Order: sequence, then structure tokens, then C-alpha cells
Amino acid sequence: IAAAVMDGVGEPELLVPGAASPHTFALKPSAARAVQEAKVLVRVGAEVEPFTERLVASLPAEVTVVTLTQVPGLRLLPVREGQGFEAHKHDDHGAHDAQADKGKHAGHGHEVAADHGHAEDGRIDGHVWLDPDNARALARHLAGVLAKIYPDKASAFAANAARFEATVAAATTEIEIRMASVRGRPFITFHDAYHYFEHRFDVFAVGSIMLSPEIPTGARRISQVRASIARLGEVCIFGEPQHPSKLLEAVAADTSARIGSLDPIGGDSPPGPGHYVAMLRKLSTDMASCLAGLKVKARS
Repeated sequence: IAAAVMDGVGEPELLVPGAASPHTFALKPSAARAVQEAKVLVRVGAEVEPFTERLVASLPAEVTVVTLTQVPGLRLLPVREGQGFEAHKHDDHGAHDAQADKGKHAGHGHEVAADHGHAEDGRIDGHVWLDPDNARALARHLAGVLAKIYPDKASAFAANAARFEATVAAATTEIEIRMASVRGRPFITFHDAYHYFEHRFDVFAVGSIMLSPEIPTGARRISQVRASIARLGEVCIFGEPQHPSKLLEAVAADTSARIGSLDPIGGDSPPGPGHYVAMLRKLSTDMASCLAGLKVKARS
């Protein structure tokens, strides 16, 4: 998103490569020293990139830190806890605009895990970029931040942000049509990274293999997921290129589950101005491709 806003003006330096998981990433000392001389550091937030907490605390006041989860105007969703699999009616209570009353509800009547509860301490799910409406708001905000630092380039940043918004809006319409064709089909994700995508496109995971990217998945958890697959029948299980495939294979072995892959950060797409839309399109295509192959009747 930053690259799209800066297109033709400058090129941001990517700190976390696409093959790495930001949840467990450790910044090299040389990169940490380089950030000390930056004009702007853009991060998602500690919810997704824990390593940035110490980094931000060490930065001089001259470095502007943009924390995307704190950008005004976003639709924010709470952390889902449990990742169990007993069906119940989903109510996305806690979903709210960052500027609105946090008590507003946005109910949806979709089946998801019964213990997919919401964090009682108000923790926010940090994967905000997977709602394209949020991505558009982030682009506008970044354009404003950069315009204050480089006022002579303000018009270019604004034009780039507007172009990005239009491109994302067109891709969103395309993805809405694609996801509507597989709505109601059950899937399990590797970790609970897709809450925003699910909420925006009205599809919902029935659980995730990992309870947390920071917590190793043991034999008990694998048994729980396998038992859930047996109850659900055909289901798609999505791995991620940033995480080992052996765990996915252990879960799916001797079951009727279809295996797919989702990449929430688009590690295979070249970084640059077109990366975000390419990532979102591929994510939706990969999800829909697996779900379309399930031998179940789609439910609404």
C-alpha cells in the first residue's frame, strides 16, 4: 500500500520479506540501525509484528511511526479466541469503526465455531489490511502523512492514493462475485488471519489449526481438528507458505479434507505498487478454487 502511494516518487524499503512470518520475525541488527535514519516507519502493529515494539521504543523523535491498526476510520474486529468447531450462529459483535461507538453490533448469521469467542480484554485482530475498505483508508492516511513530510510531493501522493482506491474498488467487486459462488462452504485456516476478509466478503472459517502463531501446535490440537473434520465431512484446509507443511499433512492425513494454500501477505507477488491488489486477488482465487471443489451443497 505504501509503495502504491509512493509510486513514481520513491520506493519504500521492505523490512519483512514475503517468505517470513511477521508474527515470529526477528529484525537483523543492521536493518534496525538503518531504520534509525528513516523518515517514516510503517508497521501494522504489535498485534501482528511483536518485534516492532522494541524497535519503535528505540527510534529517535525524528522518525514518524505510522501504526496501521491505529489509523482513523478503519473497521476493526476483535480477536477470536478458541478456534473450536461446533456450529452456532455467528454474531460479529465487537466489529466497529475506529471512530465509532465500540458497542455497535454487526450481526451476520453464519455458522462458525462455538468457542470462536471474542477476547474479553478488547484486543484487536491486527490483520486489518485484509478488508479492502480498510486498505483504501490506509492509503488515504499514508498519503496525508507523507504529504506533511514531503509537501512538494503532496499532489502526487494524493493522486496515487486515489488511483489505488479505484483499483481496489474494482478488485473488490470482482472478489464479491467470486466469493458469493462458494458462500457457506466450510474451511479451516492455518491460523486465524482472515477474519477481516471473511467479514467483508461474507464467508466464514469454521476454525483454525493453530491457536496462535506464537504457540506450537501439539498432538492434542491435531486430534481435535481431525475429529472436527470427521464431523464436518468434506472441508477445505488451508496452509500458508510461511508455515511448515508437515503440520497440515498430519491434520489432513486419511481424511476427506481438500488441501489448499492461502497467503495473507502475498509473499509470492513481487513487492511494489501492484502488490496489494495482486495479493488480494490471489487470496480470493485460491480460497474459491478449493471451496468450489467440495462435494457439498452451498449454504446461504
